Amino acid sequence: MWKKIVIAGATLLLAACSANGSHSIPTKVEPMASAYDSVKLVVVPQAADSTEVLEDLKAAVAGQILAGGRFRRVAVAGDEADVVVTVKITGYARVTLGERLLVGVLAGRNRVETQVTVTDGHTQQVLRAYQANGESAAHTMSGEAGTSDAVREAAKEIALGLVG
Repeated sequence: MWKKIVIAGATLLLAACSANGSHSIPTKVEPMASAYDSVKLVVVPQAADSTEVLEDLKAAVAGQILAGGRFRRVAVAGDEADVVVTVKITGYARVTLGERLLVGVLAGRNRVETQVTVTDGHTQQVLRAYQANGESAAHTMSGEAGTSDAVREAAKEIALGLVG
């Protein structure tokens, strides 16, 4: 009996240690017009050392945007687009493998915090602005404790903010 309780408790503890993300849109926004068909992504590193995740975040956000089916094309630098999504990396925390091994869960989570501004590519009118964040699990046994997990979660939240 005790063996089953210990196994159930350990399972619940590990399930609680997973990567997650959040986004917050300050006001109710209207859905973007269906006429918007292409999107340009601009990622700006502002936080210390955030250039480490710049390309990974850009690729992950582009993938999430295309997977969502809302836009048909992600424009490259120099091309015009119907919508411009500017992602500023405002916070970045990385837990190294050494820190994780020495301190374990107390080392904390990998974290990516962003400020997103979505503008009309033709009129430069701001369509929406919001924060989107992602963080990894704090426990290595969860399998989601890496920097890439925090990036993936932030990218999901950025894409979710585009649809409302």
